[in-house]
Amino acid sequence: MLMNDQQRNRAFELKRIIQNKLRIKHSIETELNPFLEIISFLNQYEIEYQLKNINVFDAEEILLLKEFLQEEKYAFLGIDFFDQIDNLANKLEIIVDLYPSTNDFRYVPTLNKIATDLENISLDFNRIVDDLNLYNEKAFIYFFNYLPIIELNVNDLLTLDLSEIFTFYHGDALIYPKNLDWLIVYGLEDEWFYTKK
Repeated sequence: MLMNDQQRNRAFELKRIIQNKLRIKHSIETELNPFLEIISFLNQYEIEYQLKNINVFDAEEILLLKEFLQEEKYAFLGIDFFDQIDNLANKLEIIVDLYPSTNDFRYVPTLNKIATDLENISLDFNRIVDDLNLYNEKAFIYFFNYLPIIELNVNDLLTLDLSEIFTFYHGDALIYPKNLDWLIVYGLEDEWFYTKK
């Protein structure tokens, strides 16, 4: 029995909806679930932060996200998180344009560099903050692997064991202010890169 146009259109629409659901579910599993570790860590130490969304989703995708994110573990995002888009994506593009990567597989800019290890990751970060005089600065943290961006005070990072959040598992990360006057990069091979205008 051959499908008529209406049946064919309905089948294509159903296929599109299923593919969208699978894509959104995959995004949550790979770009949000591992991020929960970082949020849990910040909450454990009562660090004040805000989460920013830079991803643009259409109305259907937002409905799917909300459907998947009704679980308690996602309550930290808030119900309207993906409805609001913060104008930070262009800042990331500017950073990557200003400081291009020398590596095709991960972000490795040509900046001042400190090779570190898990035992010294916090100490070396503190040295960079001291060198750049970044005390009391507000900053954004962007992990290339994850959906949200974290906004917090640099001083709060100085109180933490950063080896818990800056790891090979979480991947490359950028730390930068809104005005882009400075940049700190964590490279997944336990390297810090940094610069200041």
